[in-house]
Amino acid sequence: MYYSFSNRAAARDRAAAASPTGVRGTLSFQLTAQAGNVAELPDVVRLAARLGVDRVKVNQLQPRAPFLEPRALTRSAAGLRRWNEAAAAARAAAEEVRLPWGARVELQNAGDLALDPAAPAPPGPCPFVGREAWVLPDGRLAPCPHPAAWRGELGDFGSAAEAPLAVLWVAEPLRALAAGYERRPICAACPFRRPGGA
Repeated sequence: MYYSFSNRAAARDRAAAASPTGVRGTLSFQLTAQAGNVAELPDVVRLAARLGVDRVKVNQLQPRAPFLEPRALTRSAAGLRRWNEAAAAARAAAEEVRLPWGARVELQNAGDLALDPAAPAPPGPCPFVGREAWVLPDGRLAPCPHPAAWRGELGDFGSAAEAPLAVLWVAEPLRALAAGYERRPICAACPFRRPGGA
């Protein structure tokens, strides 16, 4: 992994240097916080800085099968306490370390969560729709990582196998969803809209 990301970071930096605009692409780590890895979060931030990875984005494990439920930090006060401790350490690491060009690693979804699993935080804005594109293995565009979106339950957003991603990104189906996702029952109940994806 170290070699792979070092090469990607070097290629990104060469492209930025050769570009007339100097715009630098962004490399990200995206990870799912769960009982087995939560203590590693500060080290992931430090690794990102060493490799030139601009962003670390964290989401909580959303169990879709019974065997995953014990791994979800949001299922108990003890798990939420572990999360809050690791998130605080990760935020401290993000303040301490610097990317090779002096910037900080952007750490997303690493805020504290209430210790009552029965009282999750109210939903906020969607962190995905209109901000990130998810191209599925068959080429279809999904507006977010929610399983319902991958099943097509939020609509048909076209396929990157049939049209350029830039065209799909500005097409009416995705624009309409971005403008009114709060009215969709799936989106209204989506756990990814809670702090930390909880």
